[in-house]
Amino acid sequence: MQTEVMGSSWSPAATRDRTQDGRPVFVLGDRRYVEVPLGGEDAYRFLRELRLEMSGADFRAFVERHRAEISAAVLWRLGLGPIPLAPEEPVVVERARAQLKNLFKAA
Repeated sequence: MQTEVMGSSWSPAATRDRTQDGRPVFVLGDRRYVEVPLGGEDAYRFLRELRLEMSGADFRAFVERHRAEISAAVLWRLGLGPIPLAPEEPVVVERARAQLKNLFKAA
């Protein structure tokens, strides 16, 4: 049976520690949280989920504050970065097309 508690509740203080290899650890009660570096897909997933929780203006402001740490590919997938241009056709293809055109005219 659960009892309902009214009033303030106590939460343990968070402290910092380090792993043997030097990574920072946050200790909260009996749990230890280690920072895990994010890859491109993880960053994209995190930002996409964060966008659902924030207003559009807040999300754009967040991205502007952290733009240096976010890769161009992630920004592009979120629709916030520059749109990549299609590569220009090489000159060789144009010359080949012109030669084929002349060949068909002659035939």
